Amino acid sequence: MPHRGRAVGKRRTWPRIIAFTLSLSLAAAGTWGATGCRPSTALPDEPQKLAKRERTLLHRAHQLLIRDCMERQGFTTWPVPADPVIADRDFPYVIDDVAWASEHGYGSDLHARIARLREDSRNQRYLDELSPRRREAALTALNGTPTSPITVTLPNGMTLSRNDNGCDADAQARLYGDLATWSRATAVSDNLTDLRRTRVRDADAFKEAVRAWARCMRRHGHDYATPWQSRAEFLAPDAEHSREVEIGVAVTEARCAASSGLTETIHQLDRKQAARLREEYGSAVTTKLRLQRAALPRARSIVAAG
Repeated sequence: MPHRGRAVGKRRTWPRIIAFTLSLSLAAAGTWGATGCRPSTALPDEPQKLAKRERTLLHRAHQLLIRDCMERQGFTTWPVPADPVIADRDFPYVIDDVAWASEHGYGSDLHARIARLREDSRNQRYLDELSPRRREAALTALNGTPTSPITVTLPNGMTLSRNDNGCDADAQARLYGDLATWSRATAVSDNLTDLRRTRVRDADAFKEAVRAWARCMRRHGHDYATPWQSRAEFLAPDAEHSREVEIGVAVTEARCAASSGLTETIHQLDRKQAARLREEYGSAVTTKLRLQRAALPRARSIVAAG
């Protein structure tokens, strides 16, 4: 469900990401926060962004470096794939892909698959089998301690901090070189996705297009004021709708997104906000991309040796 931006001006400590439990993706470990399901951190039409295979390579190298570091600390971890559920997609505004909706509805099948993968994670089982003392030691080995944290103020005004030690930090430092520069550039550039989407959802043109979408949905017998209202109903833990009903409503949502003009409005607003954010924060995006490209040869060597 789309969400509003976090409170501005507050300070938050980088969460203790438990890599063992992330059977879906360890890409979240070492970032400053999570923003939905596999969101793209690049701005729309961002020139020269990494290819998917390159992002996968960096992810794999990061995983292997964490594994090796944790082994030196006396613990075992298993690398996890970057995209364990390939069909999982992020629809931050409205489901607008009829073919995807025809197969997955609102994605309840994918949510269930993700939950099963999480429950069946080797890393999670390993963590559960450790004594409380060893478990705490493992998490400290991974996430480090706040001896000299790296801080950054995000575009939304929030100040975050993360540890500069531990296996996750060590892995990123080995892969990207300058940990502080990498961490700050990544935090800012990744936050732009949330900021862009918040600005789009706050735009009068978006709100008007949503009202047109809602009228279309009502004509087809579905009384929802917003796309996230319909999504919440079908993805609620206690949802009792059949798959047939879920798919039918999702397909109608996607068709209404096109016929009402909501999809086109979203594309226009997204491009507009992306251009503005590039002007304001382009240096962070450029720095992240530069460090990623510089890391690719190291990543190839790490994966080849791993």
